[in-house]
Amino acid sequence: MINTNRANIKSLNIPDESISIEKITPLPLSSSSQEVRSETGTTDGSGDLTVTHNLGSNQIVITATATGTIFYHVQIHSKTSNNFKIRFFDASGSTVTSTAVTADWIAKKL
Repeated sequence: MINTNRANIKSLNIPDESISIEKITPLPLSSSSQEVRSETGTTDGSGDLTVTHNLGSNQIVITATATGTIFYHVQIHSKTSNNFKIRFFDASGSTVTSTAVTADWIAKKL
């Protein structure tokens, strides 16, 4: 495995594997077109955690994962130019209301 965090790779050719990488440029964790964060809060009566982002667009793709020791499934909804909601469900499919939760998420502008 090649650690590209500090590498500036111009070309990498591996003939036996037929792999050629012309350029790898690591993206910053957060920029004007992408945000990566962890959000902690308490879900509301619908099981939602409202997250504020700084992307200025609702044309975004979001991936979120619940973190912690309790299993939760999450669903993204209600995207706006300033925020979105993460709805938390337990293993039986019921919404998780009025509960402290944490989610790691990444949002990218389309």
